[in-house]
Amino acid sequence: MLSLDNAFSFDALRDFDRRVREGSGREEIEYIAEHKFDGLSISLLYEDSVLVRGLRAATARRART
Repeated sequence: MLSLDNAFSFDALRDFDRRVREGSGREEIEYIAEHKFDGLSISLLYEDSVLVRGLRAATARRART
């Protein structure tokens, strides 16, 4: 999970996009943006409506499922 940090210019957005594409090995990326609340970053993966993985970005620790 990458963070956009404080991007205040199109150059900063382009740099973020470049890093994501290079890191993923993909040429095209689809983004979804949401308001960020400091200290509340998690990534949840569901398969067939069942939680299979959780990750807290701040500590990079996996949640037990």
